[in-house]
Amino acid sequence: MRRFFHTFITTLIALISLTVAINILVDPYEQFYTTSITGFNGEKYNSGSRITKSLKVSKNTFGTLIMGTSRAEIGFKPEHPAWQNKPVYNLSLNAASMDEIYRVFQYTLAHNPPKSLFLSIDLLMFNQHNELSIDFEHSLFSGHSVWRNTMQSLLGFNALNQSRKTIRRNMRGTSSYYTSTGQRIGQRVFTDLIGSQGQRSLFWRALTSQYIQNTNTYKNFVYDRNKINQLKHIIFICQKNDIQLYLIIPPIHALQLETIVQMGLWSDFERLKRDLVDSIQHTTVPVYDFTAWTGINAEKLPAPEDYKARMKWYWEASHFKQETGDKVLNRVLKLSKENSFGKQLTAQNINIHIQNQRITRSTYLQSHTKDIEELWLTLEKNGIKRNIYSFETLSPAS
Repeated sequence: MRRFFHTFITTLIALISLTVAINILVDPYEQFYTTSITGFNGEKYNSGSRITKSLKVSKNTFGTLIMGTSRAEIGFKPEHPAWQNKPVYNLSLNAASMDEIYRVFQYTLAHNPPKSLFLSIDLLMFNQHNELSIDFEHSLFSGHSVWRNTMQSLLGFNALNQSRKTIRRNMRGTSSYYTSTGQRIGQRVFTDLIGSQGQRSLFWRALTSQYIQNTNTYKNFVYDRNKINQLKHIIFICQKNDIQLYLIIPPIHALQLETIVQMGLWSDFERLKRDLVDSIQHTTVPVYDFTAWTGINAEKLPAPEDYKARMKWYWEASHFKQETGDKVLNRVLKLSKENSFGKQLTAQNINIHIQNQRITRSTYLQSHTKDIEELWLTLEKNGIKRNIYSFETLSPAS
């Protein structure tokens, strides 16, 4: 019996030691910075996880943080020349809610507060039904101690599994989707998908599966104005601590806007814009709206039979390319004098801006009839009745 017990303990210690050694050597969450070997662990596949990003901001001081959802994570480049406070890190999180943004901001404020915060605002961040992800709960953002996080990274089964995946993908020569500065690389995310099915097909598949059919996005959406209070607190803290804050509504495609309209959420979207303007009253915080029914936002889709054509500004309806993001940064950070793309919102112009967008929608519907018909057909296939929505029932002050 004693011999069995001794063998059991020896084996257990050996397994624990092997697990620790593998996790330290592979370092899937970039926590220990022990080795970086091409073909073994040089490419990190968890660089975009909440676990890794929480470690990054706890150990490093960044002059500017980019925060938002996957749109900002893909579209905004930390290496853009217009940034004034460097280094810049893209702290955006896939499918982030306002609750997450608020808690992540509090975490960075307590550890290494930035000089500038570039916050990309999406309607879905204010969904009443948002829930925190498991990835968030395992990160330092959730309030875990560094000691507990380190133990999970050394001994946890999830960490060991991520080490296994890291080794396997490196051996296959698969590149990471993320840069060392936190940006998700659109070319690596979308290029193979576009090559296999064509960009038009990807565009419609993404719009359908992620928004029209998804009960966690536009279906069952309820606008939660309480989340605006979290945003107001971020604005207050930034003003109090001399953190330069920029608020932007990113440039989603016009067909994504029309989907918002058709699913009955346009009033919520306009309410969000009004709430943003109301939140910055008596502050120096700028708010920019890059949604539109014209220009870049209305980029033409490839023809149905053209599988080789590529869009210039968009990967699909929701995610814009870095080139589009560069134009946003040029506008907001004053690198260029171009002002035709994006509108800075104020209490003085919000009503006319909203009214103008309603008018330009009518023009878009008339000039893009085939795309609109395809959208309506897609909606009808998914049980959503076609609605020639009229804004005439909405007053400018609604």
